[in-house]
Amino acid sequence: MKFLKPMLLTAFAFIGITATVLFSACEKDSCTDLTCYNGGACSGGFCHCTTGYEGAQCDIRSEDRFLGKYIGVTTCDSAAGLLDTVAIVTGSSNTQVGIVNSFNSSEVVYGTISITGGQYLIIVPTQTNNNVTTTYSISWNAGILKYNTVVVDNNSGVTKSDCTFQGKQQ
Repeated sequence: MKFLKPMLLTAFAFIGITATVLFSACEKDSCTDLTCYNGGACSGGFCHCTTGYEGAQCDIRSEDRFLGKYIGVTTCDSAAGLLDTVAIVTGSSNTQVGIVNSFNSSEVVYGTISITGGQYLIIVPTQTNNNVTTTYSISWNAGILKYNTVVVDNNSGVTKSDCTFQGKQQ
């Protein structure tokens, strides 16, 4: 009887410590309750999205943040700025958008969304028609669109126009 009390105390202490260690060692999988959409995959409790999607559950199309009308000012060749409107419309994929300038609304220039160094860029291929090359430089940050177009005459190498639009998303 003398040994029964310490033995029981030791047994209960062993069972208590073992149960505590086993219970606390069981971690819940952080991806069990998280659904990643559009081909995204969960790792470490976060969704890693496929190209063209973003958000906590990959449920937001990347292009959606850019779509809409931008009102601002266009300045060409150091002339006074003019009130202008540029619209960004849906492209053929979730990483492509179309840019429509109000001065030439019949022409849509398509570009691919890219993120470089935390900055959103819309990459439009350089276009050459009738010995004239047009290059585009387009960036987007927190609803502000900066859109530069340079047109160069390939025969003379002279810049025919250099226009910059800067506007805020409406």
